[in-house]
Order: sequence, then structure tokens, then C-alpha cells
Amino acid sequence: MTKSGELLKYFRIVKNLSSEELAEVAEISVRTLNLIENGDREMRISEIKAFAKKLEIPPEILIDPKLDLKNSYNTNSVTGENHIHINITLDEASKQLLTDVLANYMVKK
Repeated sequence: MTKSGELLKYFRIVKNLSSEELAEVAEISVRTLNLIENGDREMRISEIKAFAKKLEIPPEILIDPKLDLKNSYNTNSVTGENHIHINITLDEASKQLLTDVLANYMVKK
């Protein structure tokens, strides 16, 4: 799964949207959305814009983090690690979901 696909799936779940609802806004099939979320297909610019609008997030979040995105992406000069900074407000259930997703991601890494 790509980081972009993981983020897309995470925000879809946090916003309590079904795969069908999110696929519909980008005018793609649920199968195509699943391919994107699993990292088997890249998102097109039009899809990124549609997803970001529906998810109420900046489109930059869904762009491949290898790109140099000013103000939302930077590289730590000491460790060389890449970071994306996202400020969102979550309810307790969403906080727990994010914690679980991140813990699962760190185990796979």
C-alpha cells in the first residue's frame, strides 16, 4: 500500500464514507478506488482534487510524499526523515482509529 493510498483510505474511514460514496465523487469504480487504496494504481490529478474536496482536506496531502511540497512537507535536516504535517480535529473514536492505523503501519515498516 502506498502512503497516498493509505492516507486516502484513512480519511475515507474517518469521514465515515463508503468506498462507493468516495468512488462516485471521482467518477471511478469501487474496484479502481480499491486499487488506489492498496497502492496498485496511482491517482490522477482530477481524482486527487475530487477526493480532497469530498474529504475536506488539502489535495497536497494525497500527492506522493516524494514530491517537495512547500509548507506541508519537509525533510528533517538531522535525521533525513520525511514528514507531512497535518492538523485535524478528531473525536475519540477517530483518534483511536488513527492510533491503530499508525501502530499497524509501524509494525509493517
